[in-house]
Amino acid sequence: VNPTVGATLPEAKATKRAVWSDEEAIHALDVCDSFPLRICLYLALGCSMRLGEILGLQWDCVHLDASTPYISVRRAWRSEKNRPQVTTILKSNAARRDIPIPQCLVECLQEAKASSKSDHVIADSKGQPLSYSQFQRLWQYIVVRSTKERIYRKYVNGQCIKQTISPVLGQHKLKNPKIVY
Repeated sequence: VNPTVGATLPEAKATKRAVWSDEEAIHALDVCDSFPLRICLYLALGCSMRLGEILGLQWDCVHLDASTPYISVRRAWRSEKNRPQVTTILKSNAARRDIPIPQCLVECLQEAKASSKSDHVIADSKGQPLSYSQFQRLWQYIVVRSTKERIYRKYVNGQCIKQTISPVLGQHKLKNPKIVY
């Protein structure tokens, strides 16, 4: 007897994900020049690494001197009660892999490695892996400068007034002209 006879599957929900254009990705990299987040973006965009793999990456898994430079994904970062946990338990068996590194990232990693005092590629000021809140603050640096449409709410006399702002690439932020979208 087949137990699946007559069973129905729930309808899959389509999720709409915002994807950066090439122009937005290049601008994001320009915004965080000489910033730890630049390496995160390079690893995410150039190597298709997950956030947990990027934040768990240590220098012993970055092979810059090989004939074809590569990264060995062997660790993952997780946050437990805002405390970083780096573990060798990966998402799946397929997550354990070697990823070739594009030349622009090789140069960036060589610079970072020369000035690094930590075992971790992305580390806080004490050389420890970032906590979730530390990463969120770094990421907010990019989000504030993105061209993503924003909806601001302001309450006037008890009424909610919505204002939609669509920033344009290269435009200065209205209330903080130091920030360029």
